[in-house]
Amino acid sequence: MRAGVIACLLVASCGPSLPPPPMADVTRDVVVGVLDIDPAPLPSGNLPVVDDRPTPTTTTTTTTTLPHRPRHPIPPAPDPDPVFTRCPQWEPLAREVGWPESELERLDHVLFRESRCDPTQWNPDDPMGGSHGLTQVNGFWCRPTEYWPDGWLQAQEQVDQCVDLYDPEINLSAALAVWHNSGWSPWGL
Repeated sequence: MRAGVIACLLVASCGPSLPPPPMADVTRDVVVGVLDIDPAPLPSGNLPVVDDRPTPTTTTTTTTTLPHRPRHPIPPAPDPDPVFTRCPQWEPLAREVGWPESELERLDHVLFRESRCDPTQWNPDDPMGGSHGLTQVNGFWCRPTEYWPDGWLQAQEQVDQCVDLYDPEINLSAALAVWHNSGWSPWGL
C-alpha cells in the first residue's frame, strides 16, 4: 500500500497533468532521496510533477469576546454607603468646616432630627431664645450671659448675632465649636 501511494506521488497519471517544472530531474532526485526508495525508470515525456502550491484547507476560528476596556481608567464609583444618609447635601460643607470623620454619622443624625436638613428652621419653644438653623444651636450660646457678656459664640468668633446661625456654613462651624466645648450633650446625645 505504501509503495502504491509513493508511486502515485511520482507518476503523473495519479493526478492532473501539468507541465514539468524546471529542473524536473533534480526535483525527482530530491523526492526520491526523501522517500528513500529506489526510483524506477520513468518513461520519457512523463516526468514526475511536483506541485508545491498550498493545499486548500478549512480553518475554524473561535473568537472570545473580552470585556471592553476603556483607554483611560474609569473613576471610582461614588461611595454607595455615604456617611450622611439623611442630609447628604450637607456632608461636603460639614467636612469643609472641620467636622471630624468619626463624628459625621452622628452629625447627620442631629441635622435630620433637629431641622430635617432645613437651615431656616427655628424652634421658638426652646429656652433662651429658641434654637436656630441646621443643628438647632440654642440661643444660650449666642446671648450675653454673666460669664460671656457678648455671648459665647461671639467670644469664639463664630457669629456676630444669633441670626447668623441661619447660614449653613456658620451654623455647622458654630455647632463644631459647641461640640468641642461640650460634646453631644447640648443635643441630648
